[in-house]
Amino acid sequence: MSTDEKQKSPWLPPRWFIRAAWWFHRRLYAAGGARFLRRPRADRAGMLRLTTVGRAAPDRSAR
Repeated sequence: MSTDEKQKSPWLPPRWFIRAAWWFHRRLYAAGGARFLRRPRADRAGMLRLTTVGRAAPDRSAR
């Protein structure tokens, strides 16, 4: 594979910014619960709450 064939990796913001954004979103969700999750409409998609299915433990929602 020559250098011309290699693809560039996509641009990502700095790691501190990504971690700060996740911290902010966790705090926002903790403060307001599902009230801040966007409901689906005809013109746009909604936000999804992820629930994991465990084998030994009960189902739980991702935070």
